[in-house]
Amino acid sequence: MTNDRLKTIFFVLMIAVALIQAFAYNTAAYSTDDCAYLDQAVLFAQFDFKQAVNTYWSPLFPFIVGMMLKIFSPPLAQQLMAVKLLNVCIFALMLSCFNFFLSKFISGFPEVVGVAGELSGDLTYARLSQRQWLILAYSLFAWTSLYVGGVNQATPDYLVSASLFLATGIAIDIRSKPSVRKFGLLGAVLGLGYLAKASMIPSMVTLIFISMMPLPNIRGKILNVIVAFACAGLIAAPYWLALSVKTGSFSIGSSAGLNYMLWVNPGYSLLGNNKPDVEKQLIHPMVSLSDKPDIVVFEDVLPATFPPWFDPGYFAQGLKVVVSPTGSAIALVLNVVYLFCLFGWQLLAIGVAGRSIAEKQSIVMSGWKESLIIWLPAVMTAFGICTVISLPSGFSTPRYFASTVVLVYLSYFFVRKFLNTERGRKAMQASFMTACVISGALFAYGVAGDVYRVARGRIDQPARLAVALHEMGLNPGDKVVLIGKECAEWARIAGLKISAIVVSEKPDQMTDDKTYLRSIVEKLKTGTRAKAAVYFPEPISDNLVEEEALIRNYRNLFTTLTGIKIASPPERSRFNQESLEDWKKVRGVECYLYFLR
Repeated sequence: MTNDRLKTIFFVLMIAVALIQAFAYNTAAYSTDDCAYLDQAVLFAQFDFKQAVNTYWSPLFPFIVGMMLKIFSPPLAQQLMAVKLLNVCIFALMLSCFNFFLSKFISGFPEVVGVAGELSGDLTYARLSQRQWLILAYSLFAWTSLYVGGVNQATPDYLVSASLFLATGIAIDIRSKPSVRKFGLLGAVLGLGYLAKASMIPSMVTLIFISMMPLPNIRGKILNVIVAFACAGLIAAPYWLALSVKTGSFSIGSSAGLNYMLWVNPGYSLLGNNKPDVEKQLIHPMVSLSDKPDIVVFEDVLPATFPPWFDPGYFAQGLKVVVSPTGSAIALVLNVVYLFCLFGWQLLAIGVAGRSIAEKQSIVMSGWKESLIIWLPAVMTAFGICTVISLPSGFSTPRYFASTVVLVYLSYFFVRKFLNTERGRKAMQASFMTACVISGALFAYGVAGDVYRVARGRIDQPARLAVALHEMGLNPGDKVVLIGKECAEWARIAGLKISAIVVSEKPDQMTDDKTYLRSIVEKLKTGTRAKAAVYFPEPISDNLVEEEALIRNYRNLFTTLTGIKIASPPERSRFNQESLEDWKKVRGVECYLYFLR
């Protein structure tokens, strides 16, 4: 089989699996992030750019989704599936960008490709063949792109990965044949990546400066860096202009600072009572209807399913970011341990497989500088994310790191070299096989799960809840109040607007559940114009259940390994059945509905 045929087979296989995943999750919303992007997309489809653009969510993905909605006009119930099919197309684009990167990697670093197992003149180290590099790269890509990230997630991560792969390929090409045009193209691709997600900024800066390092003279270096940043800036300028007009001052986004204050230095709460000194800074503080119970109202503020997460930057405008060295250090340690639990053990297993065969003196760690252009931008991106988000404390999803994992793993095989002896070649083969088996097994496990979901024809609970709420008398556009720790996917699917949320449902010891719940209802009747209140004793979102279990297991593991106990979030309050006698049980879902008017 030729290498070109291998690439074709892989491409067709990946697209087929992506389609299976799309149909497996046709009724599923991945998270409240999906709701925010879809709400933005609807506004883009209406060409309401002023409302659609905000400082927290980057505009490229919702703009593309919005144009899809404008062209095909899928009904509300089919919008999630339409986005997943669009994701398959974006996935194909990312796969093409990855193939471009891979071709440049193999041709740009000929010293890493050879005939494995053969001695040849000045060949010092054992090498993987070109086909082995392809198999290794494709197996890693298959696992990370579909089961670390995924078509089922209505997020811009595929666009970010496509930009990173394409930009890295261009940067490798610049090493051999630098030109001003290529630097301009590099900047433009990275600028598009920034419009997909602000987390591209570390990669952008790192790739541009690494690309100029081999240039022979200072003047050429400065010129090409200026061209690259200018092209990136031209791509991003319309977004910056829109943000600056909207906020009244120059802005390139608020996601990094806001995430830092939400997760790392918790001096700010998106919902609930903020500290008085923090609340005084805010230009658009949320309205607190009550302290006990804690009820926050945001009716008619923003045209969205769940306004606080549609534009967190709006409600946090004026907030001053305060750096906490202790909080940053703790978050970084927690994140490193967390990432090791997700991705580090595989790399450790790969290293042990080779080390168990090779002679001690046969292992040579070199190539860090040569492969800098591959691994450093990926590491800088991961580091940037880890400095502003405490993964175990927030929405702990590994999808941010899908593309960086591939690049770091390939760099590992670039750097970790074995002498070209019989044992060295066997050690290289053992490392190669271990990597392929691990990534292949994780990929196969994910595919099996998707096929099982398709065979079952499962309808996810949020989708079932949306249908049930319509049957009970709620209609698209109606306002509801959320009681319970729950995401907003169900409301987006049903076309409802969450206009207030009861942040804390825990009554004090002197108040019984029935009296406490009635007090909540009375406050909602007089303080909101919502049609109904929706209460969740348990989370109904599969992703939320999995997330909570993952966070709980991580906390327990971290405490076991270090003896340090991580503070847990408040537990969900559960009202007894007697207190819910006036509430209507929603058919088929663990949820209760109370009509306020």
